[in-house]
Amino acid sequence: MLSRGYDDVTVSDIVDRANVGRSTFYEHFESKNDLFRHSLGGIVPALADAVCEDCDRARMEMVVRHFWDRRDVVPTMTGGTARIVMIGYLAEAIETRLARGRRHAKRSPALPLHLIATQIAEAQCGLLVAWIASNGVPVERVAEVLAASSRAIAAASGF
Repeated sequence: MLSRGYDDVTVSDIVDRANVGRSTFYEHFESKNDLFRHSLGGIVPALADAVCEDCDRARMEMVVRHFWDRRDVVPTMTGGTARIVMIGYLAEAIETRLARGRRHAKRSPALPLHLIATQIAEAQCGLLVAWIASNGVPVERVAEVLAASSRAIAAASGF
Protein backbone atom coordinates (compact mmCIF):
# COMPACT_ATOMS: atom_id res chain seq x y z
CA MET A 1 0.00 0.00 0.00
CA LEU A 2 2.83 2.41 0.76
CA SER A 3 4.36 2.15 -2.69
CA ARG A 4 1.15 1.85 -4.75
CA GLY A 5 -1.50 3.49 -2.57
CA TYR A 6 -4.67 2.08 -1.04
CA ASP A 7 -6.80 2.53 -4.14
CA ASP A 8 -4.38 0.56 -6.33
CA VAL A 9 -4.06 -2.46 -4.02
CA THR A 10 -6.42 -5.32 -4.81
CA VAL A 11 -7.63 -8.32 -2.83
CA SER A 12 -5.42 -10.41 -5.13
CA ASP A 13 -2.40 -8.36 -4.05
CA ILE A 14 -3.34 -8.86 -0.40
CA VAL A 15 -3.78 -12.63 -0.60
CA ASP A 16 -0.57 -12.98 -2.62
CA ARG A 17 1.40 -10.95 -0.08
CA ALA A 18 -0.20 -12.79 2.88
CA ASN A 19 0.31 -16.14 1.15
CA VAL A 20 -3.30 -17.21 1.76
CA GLY A 21 -6.02 -18.33 -0.57
CA ARG A 22 -8.71 -16.00 -1.82
CA SER A 23 -11.38 -18.14 -0.13
CA THR A 24 -9.51 -17.87 3.18
CA PHE A 25 -9.49 -14.08 2.84
CA TYR A 26 -13.25 -14.05 2.20
CA GLU A 27 -13.90 -16.33 5.18
CA HIS A 28 -12.63 -13.49 7.38
CA PHE A 29 -13.33 -10.30 5.43
CA GLU A 30 -15.96 -9.12 2.96
CA SER A 31 -13.60 -6.81 1.08
CA LYS A 32 -10.38 -4.85 1.20
CA ASN A 33 -12.31 -2.07 2.95
CA ASP A 34 -13.53 -4.53 5.58
CA LEU A 35 -9.93 -5.61 6.22
CA PHE A 36 -8.90 -1.96 6.57
CA ARG A 37 -11.72 -1.28 9.03
CA HIS A 38 -10.60 -4.32 11.02
CA SER A 39 -7.03 -3.00 11.10
CA LEU A 40 -8.34 0.27 12.58
CA GLY A 41 -10.09 -1.57 15.42
CA GLY A 42 -7.45 -0.58 17.96
CA ILE A 43 -7.51 3.15 17.29
CA VAL A 44 -11.06 4.02 16.29
CA PRO A 45 -12.67 3.32 19.70
CA ALA A 46 -10.16 5.58 21.46
CA LEU A 47 -10.72 8.41 18.97
CA ALA A 48 -14.49 7.99 19.23
CA ASP A 49 -14.26 8.15 23.02
CA ALA A 50 -12.97 11.72 22.66
CA VAL A 51 -16.61 12.91 22.63
CA CYS A 52 -17.10 11.49 26.13
CA GLU A 53 -16.31 13.58 29.20
CA ASP A 54 -14.61 10.62 30.84
CA CYS A 55 -12.43 9.61 27.89
CA ASP A 56 -9.19 7.88 28.82
CA ARG A 57 -6.48 10.50 28.26
CA ALA A 58 -3.65 7.96 28.43
CA ARG A 59 -5.32 5.87 25.75
CA MET A 60 -5.88 8.96 23.60
CA GLU A 61 -2.21 9.87 23.92
CA MET A 62 -1.27 6.31 22.99
CA VAL A 63 -3.34 6.55 19.79
CA VAL A 64 -1.91 9.96 18.87
CA ARG A 65 1.60 8.60 19.51
CA HIS A 66 0.74 5.63 17.28
CA PHE A 67 -0.15 8.03 14.47
CA TRP A 68 3.17 9.78 14.96
CA ASP A 69 5.11 6.52 15.06
CA ARG A 70 3.39 5.37 11.85
CA ARG A 71 3.50 8.76 10.13
CA ASP A 72 4.91 7.07 7.02
CA VAL A 73 1.53 5.36 6.42
CA VAL A 74 -0.74 8.22 7.50
CA PRO A 75 -0.95 9.78 4.01
CA THR A 76 -1.99 6.41 2.57
CA MET A 77 -4.63 5.74 5.23
CA THR A 78 -6.04 9.28 5.20
CA GLY A 79 -6.35 9.83 1.46
CA GLY A 80 -8.66 8.65 -1.31
CA THR A 81 -10.90 5.68 -0.62
CA ALA A 82 -9.00 4.85 2.56
CA ARG A 83 -10.03 8.20 4.04
CA ILE A 84 -13.66 7.57 3.17
CA VAL A 85 -13.54 4.15 4.84
CA MET A 86 -11.69 5.47 7.91
CA ILE A 87 -13.97 8.48 8.37
CA GLY A 88 -17.06 6.31 7.90
CA TYR A 89 -15.92 3.81 10.50
CA LEU A 90 -14.89 6.52 12.96
CA ALA A 91 -18.16 8.44 12.43
CA GLU A 92 -20.17 5.27 13.16
CA ALA A 93 -18.29 4.80 16.43
CA ILE A 94 -18.73 8.47 17.37
CA GLU A 95 -22.43 8.32 16.51
CA THR A 96 -22.85 5.33 18.84
CA ARG A 97 -21.28 7.26 21.71
CA LEU A 98 -23.31 10.40 21.02
CA ALA A 99 -26.53 8.37 20.86
CA ARG A 100 -25.65 6.75 24.18
CA GLY A 101 -25.15 10.15 25.75
CA ARG A 102 -28.20 11.68 24.06
CA ARG A 103 -30.38 11.24 27.13
CA HIS A 104 -28.14 13.77 28.94
CA ALA A 105 -28.34 16.40 26.19
CA LYS A 106 -29.74 19.79 27.11
CA ARG A 107 -31.50 20.40 23.78
CA SER A 108 -32.31 18.74 20.48
CA PRO A 109 -29.34 18.31 18.16
CA ALA A 110 -28.90 21.03 15.56
CA LEU A 111 -28.22 18.44 12.85
CA PRO A 112 -28.85 14.74 12.27
CA LEU A 113 -26.59 12.62 14.43
CA HIS A 114 -24.66 11.10 11.52
CA LEU A 115 -23.70 14.56 10.24
CA ILE A 116 -22.40 15.63 13.64
CA ALA A 117 -20.44 12.40 13.99
CA THR A 118 -18.96 12.82 10.51
CA GLN A 119 -17.95 16.41 11.26
CA ILE A 120 -16.14 15.28 14.41
CA ALA A 121 -14.45 12.39 12.58
CA GLU A 122 -13.26 14.73 9.81
CA ALA A 123 -12.00 17.27 12.36
CA GLN A 124 -10.04 14.59 14.21
CA CYS A 125 -8.52 13.26 11.01
CA GLY A 126 -7.71 16.76 9.80
CA LEU A 127 -5.95 17.65 13.04
CA LEU A 128 -3.87 14.46 13.01
CA VAL A 129 -2.86 14.86 9.36
CA ALA A 130 -1.96 18.55 9.79
CA TRP A 131 -0.01 17.82 12.98
CA ILE A 132 2.04 15.10 11.31
CA ALA A 133 2.77 17.40 8.38
CA SER A 134 3.86 20.26 10.64
CA ASN A 135 5.57 18.43 13.53
CA GLY A 136 6.77 20.22 16.64
CA VAL A 137 3.75 19.88 18.95
CA PRO A 138 3.96 17.34 21.78
CA VAL A 139 1.72 14.27 21.63
CA GLU A 140 0.07 15.22 24.92
CA ARG A 141 -1.05 18.61 23.58
CA VAL A 142 -2.45 17.11 20.39
CA ALA A 143 -4.37 14.47 22.37
CA GLU A 144 -5.72 17.16 24.70
CA VAL A 145 -6.90 19.41 21.87
CA LEU A 146 -8.31 16.48 19.91
CA ALA A 147 -10.49 15.51 22.88
CA ALA A 148 -11.48 19.09 23.73
CA SER A 149 -12.37 20.00 20.14
CA SER A 150 -14.39 16.79 19.68
CA ARG A 151 -16.43 17.58 22.78
CA ALA A 152 -16.80 21.21 21.70
CA ILE A 153 -18.27 20.22 18.34
CA ALA A 154 -20.63 17.82 20.06
CA ALA A 155 -21.67 20.52 22.58
CA ALA A 156 -22.17 23.12 19.87
CA SER A 157 -24.46 20.64 18.10
CA GLY A 158 -26.63 20.05 21.15
CA PHE A 159 -24.84 17.26 23.01
